[in-house]
Order: sequence, then C-alpha cells, then structure tokens
Amino acid sequence: MPDRQPALSGRTLSLERIPPLVSLGLCAAIWALVYAPALTFSVSDFLRHLQPWLDHIRANGGFAALSGDFSEYAPPYLYLLAALSYFDFPFNDQVLIKLINAPFVLAAAIAMFFICRHFGKGRNTSAAAAACTILLPTLAVNAFVWGQADAIYSSLLLISALLILKKRPYWAVAAFSASLCIKLQSMFLAPFILLMVFAGRIPWRALLLGPVVYAASILPAALIGRPIGELLRIYLVQGQFYNTLSFNAANPYFVLDHVFKASSNWQVYKYVTLAGLALSSAVGALISAIGVGRRAFSDRAVLIAAALSVTVMPFVLPKMHDRYFIVADLFIFALAWIDRRFLWAAIAIQVSSGLSYAPEFSLYALPGAPGDWAWAVLVAAAINAGIIAHLALSLKSELGRLWDLEAFKHLIPAPRVAKG
Repeated sequence: MPDRQPALSGRTLSLERIPPLVSLGLCAAIWALVYAPALTFSVSDFLRHLQPWLDHIRANGGFAALSGDFSEYAPPYLYLLAALSYFDFPFNDQVLIKLINAPFVLAAAIAMFFICRHFGKGRNTSAAAAACTILLPTLAVNAFVWGQADAIYSSLLLISALLILKKRPYWAVAAFSASLCIKLQSMFLAPFILLMVFAGRIPWRALLLGPVVYAASILPAALIGRPIGELLRIYLVQGQFYNTLSFNAANPYFVLDHVFKASSNWQVYKYVTLAGLALSSAVGALISAIGVGRRAFSDRAVLIAAALSVTVMPFVLPKMHDRYFIVADLFIFALAWIDRRFLWAAIAIQVSSGLSYAPEFSLYALPGAPGDWAWAVLVAAAINAGIIAHLALSLKSELGRLWDLEAFKHLIPAPRVAKG
C-alpha cells in the first residue's frame, strides 16, 4: 500500500483545480517556445562523436556496421542509431539525434505521474507534475540542447524506483539493468538497489536478472559479428578516454583540479583517482548498509534513499561530467511533489546544475561575456554538499537512525567456546 501519512497532507502542492489537459498544453507550449528552437543548436559532442557515428553506420550498411569498433557507447544506443539510419527524415541529423530522447523524456514524465499517484496525490496534481517534468531544465537541456543520452538511462532509473514502490522487484531490477546497458552512470543507483535488497524489498535472486539483461543487450551486436571480448570491455575502455578528475562536475575533485591542478600531474591524478574510487566504494557500501536489519521501510524513505544515492555517488566519484547530476535532479524533483520540504532542494540542485553547465555554455557566449566560470562550479559544489546533508538528515528523521547497529551485531558470528 502507498504511504498516506498524515504528515504529508499539509505539505502537498495543491493543483487539483487545474485540468490535466491545461497543464499539458501549457507546458507543451512553453517547451515549443523555449526548447524547440534549441533543436538546431550545434554542440561539440554531436560534431565530434554522434554525427561521425551515424555517418559510419549509414556508409556501412546500417546494422551491419555494428560489427566494428567505431564508438565507445554501449550497443543499445547504437541500435537506435542503426534503426533510424534506414529512414529519410525531413530534418537534419542534429535534430534527429535530439528527438531520440523524446520518448524517454515522456517515459520519465509518465513515471513521475505514477509516483505522485502512489503517494496519494490527485490526478490533476500528478498530471501537472508529469507535464512539468518535460520542462525540467537539466533534463530538457541534456535531451534537446546537447542531445546527450542521459535522458534515456535517467528515465529508466526513475521507472526502477517506481517499480520498487509498487513492489515489483524483478521488474525494478530489470529496468535498472536496462539503464546500465545504456550508460555506466546508472551505477549511481546501485547502492540504493543493494539497500533495498538488505531491507527485503528486493530478493537476492532478482539480482541475477542483471547479467541476463546485459547479455541480451549485447547479443545482437555479437551476432552481427562484433567480438564478445570488445563488447564486455566497453565500460573499461570508456574510463581510459579522458584523464581529468572533474569535467566541470560540481564535486570536490573540481576543487583539486581548479585550485591545485591535480590532473596536470599524472602521478597525482592516478593516486587521487584510485583514492576516489576507494572512497566512493566505501560511501556506496555505507548507503547500502542503511537497509541492513530493516523491514519497516516506508515508501517516502525509499524515495529519499534513492535520491540520496544518486546525489552522493557523482559527488564522491572522480572523472565525473557536469551533466551527471541529472538523475539527482530528477529524483529530487519527484520528492518536491511528494513533500514540499524538498522544494528548496529541488530548486537548489537545478541552480547547482545550471552553474556547472556555465563553463560549457560560455564556449558559445556572446563577445564580452565572462569566460572564466570556475567560480560557478565551486559554488555548485558547495550547494550539492548542502543538498546531500539535507537528504541524509531527512532520511535519518524518517528512519530514526541511519544504521541499525544491533542488526550488524547479528551478522557477525559469535565466537565458539571450547568445551571442557
């Protein structure tokens, strides 16, 4: 059963008087005015990567081209490009690449609707939340300005959380695994998935779906002729493309790069990266351990824990990009519709993400605009730290305490006492 706690009743966003069609029509009109013109906006990733990949696919027989190693992306995204390569669209490839994201932005909006309904929100309010999702700045910028694939895996992660709330653990793991087949950044939700396993919301055997889904995702490329070894090493190879601790990601590694120039020294970069990976593993383990010994895990705690996981992990991981907080943007946006106490956190993380995007957009700035936006990313990192603290304290308030120490004692076997 969904949470219908009295504490929520006075903290909802009251939009029940607005018909769903009005919400949808208004948001669609705003989208058309603000984001539709951006479909033709040229970005470097499209020119350097996506356009050459699409050209290669067309020149080498569509799906047949996927037998070669020409892209560092996982096969499922390339399947989409290959399928679209057979059609002649009345718009250019730049628009085509961006419109690939449209169904997934819609999927995120639908998931938002059902999350709100699950928490007892009215149909009109839930429809307004769904309609506003398509206008969420970071989601829309990623999908329709930059044309990145972040909207694809982010929508699947939100669907995974919804399925956990609906007590569909196998489908939840399948959605998470499908997201992981698109982008490795889906691992931001992995500590939460393990937390749900420890809390009894997901059975251990459901995790077996992960390898099955991943194997199914690479099977078509393998049948076409791409070596299995290459397909299994895709994510390992991705990590070797760039040697920078932070690509304007609003986390402590940006401070190390901007203030101390850590990435300019190979030895320093290497050891900080290894330390960061160790730190992130420890933090992920701590988040997962919150579920140990808990069987009374409220739905609201589920959503807060998911938001905490996807916000903390890109904050403590090295080699993150500016746009990798998009999942956190989406989950905290959902929290704001459930409980107004998270409204400022939702606004703050949009501001944070916008500030971290500033250096990228400064490349396209008008003459005379400020060129050094490092200060903006530093401010964004401080904002993110505050949001993480807020989420952790909110989860503690919901659970009473973050870790059940008594439960940990039961995990440690008692020492045997020698007889006689």
